[in-house]
Amino acid sequence: LNQSIATMAAAEGCALADVFALTERIRAVTPFRVNGTTFIKSGHPENPPHYLFAKDGFHPATLAQAHFANAIVTAINAKWSQAIPAISNRGMLEDVLGLDPDQPLRDWLVANGVASGGFFDDADGDGLANGMEFALGSNPAGSDAPDRFVTTGLRAGVPSLILRYPGTSTRDGYLIAGAEESSTLPGAWSAVPPSRTASLPGGEFEAWRPITGTSGFLRLAARPAP
Repeated sequence: LNQSIATMAAAEGCALADVFALTERIRAVTPFRVNGTTFIKSGHPENPPHYLFAKDGFHPATLAQAHFANAIVTAINAKWSQAIPAISNRGMLEDVLGLDPDQPLRDWLVANGVASGGFFDDADGDGLANGMEFALGSNPAGSDAPDRFVTTGLRAGVPSLILRYPGTSTRDGYLIAGAEESSTLPGAWSAVPPSRTASLPGGEFEAWRPITGTSGFLRLAARPAP
């Protein structure tokens, strides 16, 4: 049936949003999370925001409908060269569902002895913001900043600027974290490509940037996913 609809849409020159494939993905992924927030794949009599299905347990509830809306927008944009903005994940959580998109961080802070604080606060004064502590899995309530340094050396036979850092985590999609580089300060930062990163013994990593005649900078970054 779905293939017949797709064939008919193509013949009529219509845009097609494959919400069936999206429904199958929602059904198959367990647990289903959006930016680290976990959703329940069943219905509930009062239709609370953490449930993916309406109270009948069959029809999609608000979060799934927001994903359907994005699929429709994507199809329209591709078919007619439009630029209609999609709903961001944080927008789904905060604006559509009325949830706190930073709840995963807040829960982790409370579990580690920090009663309140935001992503960029430094609860223990060790030079690492709460969000970076979350990415590193370090203690936000005690000054235990891990060793981190930038040095120089040869990588692939080329003099390079080298950043060594502990492993980072996306925390189930809540974070964007990892080594970034820029050619200027201030400037635009981008992820160091995998070809210039390596894992080290003890769970550490390296990222490097060849030293050329122009300036170059490396940093370890963590930010909430959009």
